[in-house]
Amino acid sequence: MFSKEMMSVNDWLVFFLLMLIPGLNIIIFMILIFSPKTGQSLKNHLYAMIVPIFILVVIYIVVSINMGEIWYFFN
Repeated sequence: MFSKEMMSVNDWLVFFLLMLIPGLNIIIFMILIFSPKTGQSLKNHLYAMIVPIFILVVIYIVVSINMGEIWYFFN
């Protein structure tokens, strides 16, 4: 279903419905991103979903480390 180069509207609807199911969405996400048969448009969409998450995790780690240092400084 997701191996076509151009996905139909129904394919996208199925994809978004699968992404709504907790737990299963992570498994399907990993399967699709590492599968060589996944269409390029879907892979680009998956990469576009990963980039903001990665940026937010890095920001969270930097802020957490800095808040720990500030907390240690004032105690």
